[in-house]
Amino acid sequence: MTRRVNPKTAKDRKLIYPLIDPWPRDKQDVLDWWEDQEFDLEIDEFEGNCQGCFKKSLAKHFQQIERDPSVYDFHRRMEKEHMYTGPQKGARVFFRGNTSTEQLFKLYEEHKNDPKRTQRSLYENGGCSESCEVLETL
Repeated sequence: MTRRVNPKTAKDRKLIYPLIDPWPRDKQDVLDWWEDQEFDLEIDEFEGNCQGCFKKSLAKHFQQIERDPSVYDFHRRMEKEHMYTGPQKGARVFFRGNTSTEQLFKLYEEHKNDPKRTQRSLYENGGCSESCEVLETL
């Protein structure tokens, strides 16, 4: 099972992650649980519970842009209003590879008609299987 936390950091900070340590669960466990429920959230897998998450793969972002590009309105606004907020060097943007919302949409336009786009390594990475903690700016 993929660890979604740094075990050393968790130990040092005396953090307990119940669904990782005492009762380990993975994505398939969650999908199985939802399948047994009397209702369905009626969201596609690529949407998950964090639309527009910076850790999603390009393939998932592209699917979201096709479904509802307004999901990225917040990202676009925050980049415009707070691009230089904080101690980091350079512009603050939301997505992997120092990619801004505008650049993400340009990538989508460049690759939207590529039928093999989800099979190429450019679009694949750990994405949602990685941790969900907020990045710290020191």
